[in-house]
Amino acid sequence: MILAAVPAQAGVSSGDDENDYEGLVDNNDDHYFGFDVNDSKTKVKGITARLAYGCDNDDLVITLVEADGSLRLNDAHRFSGVVTYRQNPNNKVQYRVRGKLKKQGNAEGTLKGTFEEPSYDSPCTAGEAAWRAKRGADLDAR
Repeated sequence: MILAAVPAQAGVSSGDDENDYEGLVDNNDDHYFGFDVNDSKTKVKGITARLAYGCDNDDLVITLVEADGSLRLNDAHRFSGVVTYRQNPNNKVQYRVRGKLKKQGNAEGTLKGTFEEPSYDSPCTAGEAAWRAKRGADLDAR
């Protein structure tokens, strides 16, 4: 098994280093999940994750990527959808996210990721996993 990391310019945001909500995926210290909530509390944005993607050739790719786009928060404080980051037409990271903002600044949900690059015959995947995050947490994951 080969461990590969995508270079920093391949999706790591050069903006704010912290998300409003930060936490772990599958309670694993190596797998980060974070996001921001807009001021009007109607959208989740800045969705960022560090996941391990398994590939067909047994490579393991670990990358930290902030996806473009936002997801609408409904009246029950839930959000779901797909957000994507494209470095160029051939490289793509995509997250399928479901979540809920809970009381006392907590949030939880599920996340599934795919990573596409020309050097792999098919997309690398990170299976669906549970995440938990807390508003104001500072995990130094980025």
